[in-house]
Amino acid sequence: LASDLVITGLDTGSAAAITMGDTSNKITIALADAARDAVDIDGGGGTDTVVFTEMATGTYRPGLTNVEKLDVDTGDNSVQSAAITLHLGDAASVTTVELDLDGGDEDVTVAGASNVTSYLLGGAAAATSDVVTLGSSSTLTITNEAALGATDLNLVTPDATTLTIKQGHGSATDFHTITAAKATTMNLGGTDADTAGTQYAGGLEATTVDAGELVTLNIDSNQGARTINTLTAAKLTTLNIVGDNAVSVGANGATTTL
Repeated sequence: LASDLVITGLDTGSAAAITMGDTSNKITIALADAARDAVDIDGGGGTDTVVFTEMATGTYRPGLTNVEKLDVDTGDNSVQSAAITLHLGDAASVTTVELDLDGGDEDVTVAGASNVTSYLLGGAAAATSDVVTLGSSSTLTITNEAALGATDLNLVTPDATTLTIKQGHGSATDFHTITAAKATTMNLGGTDADTAGTQYAGGLEATTVDAGELVTLNIDSNQGARTINTLTAAKLTTLNIVGDNAVSVGANGATTTL
């Protein structure tokens, strides 16, 4: 098949298989088809995206081959009563995940994601106790597709050694905490632009950054103010700052070797 495909209303049966053609397509599936061994989708050639929405409490493990992007969102508190896990152990071709958080009051984890190099995030969690854990390759870039966080989002990146967080939309990005256990280099801010060539503008703030292995922190404030209220990075030796907007690091506390 060489076109977009929507099968949200189709009973696919057990272990169904879908093979796409050599074009870039979007395949929209029902939430039930994101369960383990429900449907196997081969995207074929091109750059393909699989979409499913309203993830509720439980684990989702889509079977994907030659699909490069996942576009998913979480349900709100009406369908969330415990944690949500998206496991990409059967979707090794996926390198980009677009994840919209719908204000639910539970933890969200993306696991088995060793080939994922980028996340596009939007929305917010319900409380500062909610944790979003994003598994990845060793190099990871996180951008926002819309306003993100509102200071209630705990971000954990357990695998990235080089972590970049920057604007992908002209809106604010706010975290309660960023925990980057393996990151030795962290880049905050960038120079991305929309299709008209206009650079995105928006603030980026983290109440707390905890990065025990961090050596180098690069901050680019060209697109907006950058704020880290409390920085815990005992191995940090280098702080590089560029840009013409306000930057504040460690105003409430800092543990570094600087």
